[in-house]
Amino acid sequence: MVSNLGRKIEEEFEVREQKGIEKGEDRKAIKIAEKMLKRGDSIEDIIELTELPKDKILELKNKQTNLEKA
Repeated sequence: MVSNLGRKIEEEFEVREQKGIEKGEDRKAIKIAEKMLKRGDSIEDIIELTELPKDKILELKNKQTNLEKA
């Protein structure tokens, strides 16, 4: 029989594991968006394919523009 403490530990592990998965998915989507921006793809296409919010894509675009100017 699993104790309450054991269940809480398992639940915490599952929550942290899910957060890690989501963080990895976000990083991958950001990398894809950055490549698409470099390629000149439209903001709308990037939103559709990466499922990132428009404000995040615009932030990435501004970062790329600033790096190119530097």
